[in-house]
Formats: sequence, C-alpha cells, structure tokens
Amino acid sequence: MNSNIVPQNKHDLDACINLQAIPNSELPLYFEQLLPWLQDINWPVALPVAEKLSQANDDLVPFINEILLGNDDIWKCNAIEYLIMKLKPQVMESALVEVVKIINSPTQSEIDEGVNLIAREAVFYYSHCV
Repeated sequence: MNSNIVPQNKHDLDACINLQAIPNSELPLYFEQLLPWLQDINWPVALPVAEKLSQANDDLVPFINEILLGNDDIWKCNAIEYLIMKLKPQVMESALVEVVKIINSPTQSEIDEGVNLIAREAVFYYSHCV
C-alpha cells in the first residue's frame, strides 16, 4: 500500500482511514511513528490511531513502557486510558507491569496529573475483564 498511513498532521484523517485498512501484522513497523499522536487526545487523529494500535500484540508493550517511563504525564494518562485499557486482555496484562509501578510509587508530577488514578482504574478494569 503506497497510501500514507501515518498522520502528517493532527487533522490527517485520510491517513487514519488508510491505517485502519492495514493488517495488524504490519502495525509494528509504525509503532514509533504512531504513538506520538496519543500525546494530545484532543487531536482528531488521536482516537483512530489509538483504536488501531489497540489491536496490536505484545510487541507493542516495550513502546508503551517507554511512554510510561518517560516524563510526559499527559501522554502516560492517554496511553493508559485510550490504549492500554483497550488492548486484548493478554496484551493488557503485559502492559500493566509498569502501570502497577506507577500505582505503587508515583512521582509527584504523576500524582499532580492524576496518572496514578488512571493507573488504578486500568488495573481495576483489567481485573473485571478477565
């Protein structure tokens, strides 16, 4: 497919339509380019990108962990709420390892932004979906 599947700007919904059409097996090729679109969930492309990424397998988890180990607390919240909580249960379980660490020892900025609260919500959600 030569159509663009990675949004070029926050309004590039055509890329999101193309993204939905690719097989999930091709998703790993685009993780690094797609995940930054979750930094602001208000961007029109954010939810369609999250929806497609939620169909990924365990190979997405190291990329999610990079976000969770980083300093962008809003991105962490978005990754947890709009991606981790939408993953297949077995993938979600792998992704929750770093989420639990945030619950057990949140930084002050994670507390200030409510990352620890959304992390608790994700673990609660997981415990009720398996």
